[in-house]
Amino acid sequence: MPDIACEARNQECVAARGREPALRLGCLPKDTGLQDWGERLLAECEPVAEALDAAHGGSAYRDAHAEQLAVLRDPARTPSARVLADMHRHGDSYLAFGLDLSRRHRALLLAHELPPDEVARFERVAQESLRRQRQIEAEDTLTFEEYRKQYLAVERLGT
Repeated sequence: MPDIACEARNQECVAARGREPALRLGCLPKDTGLQDWGERLLAECEPVAEALDAAHGGSAYRDAHAEQLAVLRDPARTPSARVLADMHRHGDSYLAFGLDLSRRHRALLLAHELPPDEVARFERVAQESLRRQRQIEAEDTLTFEEYRKQYLAVERLGT
């Protein structure tokens, strides 16, 4: 399997099953664990972080790299672990967690008013989007089934 395809498969596997302690990933001479795979990828990123810091000054990229390495080594710091811990504080209810998170984000966003020119710009963009939607719908001649068949046609797979 080519490296790019194998790495893509590993990324999919990590996204779907990354919290499984015994997760094994491919691509290397033999299967490896998530932490070894992650450390290999981060090692490949280190020279990039150094080059970016050299080009832009400071240490922001090396700092971000070091932070991700620390997260990899301490699974309790991963985003998924933080979400699970927050859900636990909400009685392990995803609904209660999501509602609380939505309310917190709403309060945060409402605490920062948009400047009037930004509000006007968003209103213009929304009106143009609605106008364009009406135009597209008026020009539409395909049934949904015809569209679906064309969209899923074998000929389109390469594009």
